[in-house]
Amino acid sequence: MKTLRSIPASLGKGRTAAPSHQDRGCRSAVAPGVGQVCLLVVVCVLLSSHPPADAADRGPAQDRRAVVFGPPKELAQLAVTKDCRSVTSEPAKVRTTTLTFSVNLSGCFIYPAPEGFDYLAVEDLEPFTQPAEPQLPMKTFIVRLDRNAEVYGVEVVGGTYREVQQPVYIVPVPWLGFTDDGKYIPNAALYRTNGFFPGSLVAYDRGNDSRWQHVFVRFFPLQYIPGQSKAMVVTQARLKLYYGKRASGNQTKPPQPQPSFVRKMTGDDAIMAAKAECLIICPLALQEEARKLSDFHTSKEGIRTSVVTTEALAAAYEPVEDPPFNGYRNRQLKGWNTITNYHYALAKQITAYLRDEEMHPRLRYVTILGDGLLVPPSYYYYFGEIANSHTSWVPTDFFYGSPDYDFVPNHAVGRLSVNDAAEAARLVDKIIRWHANAQWEWFRNVWLAGGRLYDYMPYTGEMAFQEAIEEGLFSGMRVKKYYQSDDRLDRAHLLPAFTTASVGTVIYKGHGTVFGPLLSSGAMGANDLLNCAPNDRIPIVWSESCYSGAYDLDLMNPGGFPCSFGEAVLKSPAGGIAFFGASRLSSGWPLYYYQRGEPRVTKLTEMAGMVHFALRSYHQGADTLGQLYSDALYFHVSNNKMAGHTVNTQSIFPFVLLGDPALKIPKRM
Repeated sequence: MKTLRSIPASLGKGRTAAPSHQDRGCRSAVAPGVGQVCLLVVVCVLLSSHPPADAADRGPAQDRRAVVFGPPKELAQLAVTKDCRSVTSEPAKVRTTTLTFSVNLSGCFIYPAPEGFDYLAVEDLEPFTQPAEPQLPMKTFIVRLDRNAEVYGVEVVGGTYREVQQPVYIVPVPWLGFTDDGKYIPNAALYRTNGFFPGSLVAYDRGNDSRWQHVFVRFFPLQYIPGQSKAMVVTQARLKLYYGKRASGNQTKPPQPQPSFVRKMTGDDAIMAAKAECLIICPLALQEEARKLSDFHTSKEGIRTSVVTTEALAAAYEPVEDPPFNGYRNRQLKGWNTITNYHYALAKQITAYLRDEEMHPRLRYVTILGDGLLVPPSYYYYFGEIANSHTSWVPTDFFYGSPDYDFVPNHAVGRLSVNDAAEAARLVDKIIRWHANAQWEWFRNVWLAGGRLYDYMPYTGEMAFQEAIEEGLFSGMRVKKYYQSDDRLDRAHLLPAFTTASVGTVIYKGHGTVFGPLLSSGAMGANDLLNCAPNDRIPIVWSESCYSGAYDLDLMNPGGFPCSFGEAVLKSPAGGIAFFGASRLSSGWPLYYYQRGEPRVTKLTEMAGMVHFALRSYHQGADTLGQLYSDALYFHVSNNKMAGHTVNTQSIFPFVLLGDPALKIPKRM
């Protein structure tokens, strides 16, 4: 977990929204059920709920308060759930892994938080809760098991806790809303309850990559009674994870189906890639360009690459089962018929091939060559009824990276979104030239652009950048800041990064459309990139804006856009070499409290967190675009509760790499 850091920023006026409290429960699987509702659009009437009258005495200018603890008590006396089980009875040969947790009480403080609330810091643990719920800390233990192991559950078997003697009115997770009269709105019913929240000490998520099963044991050391403003902190705990060989007949519910596929007896020669670390999947019409890219990866980068056509995969495989997520498989959902030209069966045939590890036992990267019409998205996930059908339906390539339908990526996926062979040829040539000209001296130039996302928040984009700077993620690099607070977030300042300035990384934190970012002044869009002069010293582009990474405009296109901003980054004679962003809605911002009047970040959420994790991956030695992408996803899953957490789940699907995942980038010097 990161160290909390001081970040100056100014506050703005309020705005309101109406969040919904999601009931929480123990789930053993990472994937949520089909009927999940989009948190962005669930609206309920919340009664007025405010901090106590003395909140003004604990305003932003006040410093932290030491926590006064009562005497230690046995954890068995705390009336909360202490286990999370997927089966009621385990077989005789059960294996266990013991995990231990402890808190240094001198690392616990009560800080003033926005709107007169409190933030109770338990050392440097990050909050895990959803909008309108109290910000409570979580500790994650990661245990690697055999891929075929059966996890029976996790249990707290001993420990101690202490009651916090002061009343605390814990700040809720803010709601990103659309009206103008509030911001930090607690769920009124939840904040009146006299029961413990979250009411359980443990939960877990799990998922497989190509080698291991990853079990993420979540421990919740702070139990809160909102209606009484009381908090209990677990100071010591001993946990046990129970697992064993996969068996049948002992489950309380049918076991989840294991990934399966049906390979036909034809086409094996066309799909065999026994030595390939990278697969390029494309239609037959782009095979020549794909082979040129494959030769580049193999001969210049030392990454063995093979080309497989969608026609060969359609001939060789039956479609696999539907993903266990609300989306295209449910024809009755509103707006389903507005998606046209989507080859859903082919998407599931490609997924079948990616499950067939016998054909590609060394696979690390999957490069999709073609837009959403030529190579379909792996799925359309349904956000829920939002503003329109285009917003509600999310094209995702995530299941090409995780063909077993869990949230742990098996390999890295990127898409080179082109319409035809001519565009493919130009992009492949651009990639080869960029690699030949990529040098640390210019690649270490970093441009940061952002400001205030919502008028009721401080300059959260700038706060997130400062967090990365102070963590040292840009050490040895040359950073330029184009901040809204300095009146530099405009087209005149930013466009050179995509054209003439020889910049290695551009990160934009702000709002956007399909066609480009929404700046303070002087709009910049796809046409600016498509019409610029050639340049090979161009950046990796990170954008936390909505919609700009769309690659399915032949399937859904409400505005008649010729291409998205992310596609223009690739198709431009300059522009950029890759685009990390969102194919639909994107969310993410810093959570923070105050110390001596200054905001201090506790967590970067959703897309903001994934960008931060990718920067950390590069800082730690990642040297391909695909590794940045897969590390961002893995760290998102490992640092956030997934089961039962709508926002964390929905953040996965729009996140996209428009670029070649096997492309190597200069290592840090």
